[in-house]
Amino acid sequence: MLRKIESPAKCELRPVIRFLHDEGSNAAELHRRMSKVYGKTFMSDSKVRKWCRNFNDGRTDVHDAGGQEGSQCQPLSAWIRRFAEIVGSQFLG
Repeated sequence: MLRKIESPAKCELRPVIRFLHDEGSNAAELHRRMSKVYGKTFMSDSKVRKWCRNFNDGRTDVHDAGGQEGSQCQPLSAWIRRFAEIVGSQFLG
């Protein structure tokens, strides 16, 4: 059963966007898949497209320019592990 994640931090969403984008998902598919877990209002479709364009252009940093994301932020690998635990093979298999 799919669990919903309420009120995710920005620094939680962006690594997932980067991961799914690098896996080959386009922005529309990525938004649809993430909406299932984070809810329809987790991030606008236009913001997801913006982040996908940033990653296409070579960006690797998922943090805001100032780097002040708060204490909820963890390394990318920790968020990918958490995402994999929550959604399991539905997204990664």
